[in-house]
Amino acid sequence: MTKLLHILTALEPVQNLLFELKCFPYYLIRDSYAKKYPSDISQMQFEKIRPLLEAARKKTRPRIIDLYEVYCGVLYVLKSGCQWRMLPRDFPKWRNVYSYFQIWNERIGEASSVLERALKKIIGEIRISSGRNEKQAFASLMRRV
Repeated sequence: MTKLLHILTALEPVQNLLFELKCFPYYLIRDSYAKKYPSDISQMQFEKIRPLLEAARKKTRPRIIDLYEVYCGVLYVLKSGCQWRMLPRDFPKWRNVYSYFQIWNERIGEASSVLERALKKIIGEIRISSGRNEKQAFASLMRRV
């Protein structure tokens, strides 16, 4: 097992290059050995909210940080309640995750934040797939906060 992990780690620069060139889905390689947390969402769920998250920030240059990893880092902090500086090293740097959290959590007037809309979308789809009412869970979740 350690040999396989060593080989996959040695191939990481090649994987990053392939990801930047968009040759094939990078997450298929990365998910095979990346550490999973209970707060993580699936890549398929993330692809449904990716346009919403990308639209929150003006794109001036190509991103070098994987938004999936950043979003999972935000979810980890929200679920665990840990301090930003205590974010595990499996995620991007805590400052980067925190800066994206600030952008996504910003409210403009009475409208809900990007992060809130993304969470509502994911929770709604999970509830519908399990045959429950789409809106009920998030409303009760927000009352607890």
